[in-house]
Amino acid sequence: MIGLRTEIHEGIPDEDHVTALKVLRRMTDNIARPNPATSNGDCRPAPPPGTGRAEADTTAEAE
Repeated sequence: MIGLRTEIHEGIPDEDHVTALKVLRRMTDNIARPNPATSNGDCRPAPPPGTGRAEADTTAEAE
């Protein structure tokens, strides 16, 4: 496995790798939090107003 890691990370300094991992972790944390704009704790972003998607989502849950 060490050889594979070395090949994949070739030319990427450890500091840059660590920074990239921190950024990706923060990005996933940002989308994993429940959206306060939704009433059911859904983690997806709220649909844009007037798209009708919110009505479709609630209808599907009621079935």
